[in-house]
Amino acid sequence: MKNKWRTADIKIFKDSAGVFDAEHKYAGYLYEALFFETRAEARRFAVEVLREIESNLEEKKAQKKAQNEECEFLNIVEQEGNAKLVKNGSWFVMTCGNQKHEIWEPTSAQLYAHWKGFLKNNGIS
Repeated sequence: MKNKWRTADIKIFKDSAGVFDAEHKYAGYLYEALFFETRAEARRFAVEVLREIESNLEEKKAQKKAQNEECEFLNIVEQEGNAKLVKNGSWFVMTCGNQKHEIWEPTSAQLYAHWKGFLKNNGIS
């Protein structure tokens, strides 16, 4: 896999007024129309911006991965309207809006009774 965060892929441009722009091959424009004393300062700032973009993207990827792992762990068993019955390990959790009811290892008859009662108490079916 190609490293898309290489600093060598940064291009620095300076216009006739002495204003700098920086563009990265994959990340796009890092900044436009900023003044720096030297080209080295402009490049250092472009590298900082690129690292910040990379860090933010990696953080978003990590958050998304954590959410996906949580969703894989939860198993929606039943859903009626906005009410959900979710299996979470040995627990069954019923949610509807801000209402929540949990049951630990119920028998199928207990689960059915709790689910129907939960729906009735929340005005569903």
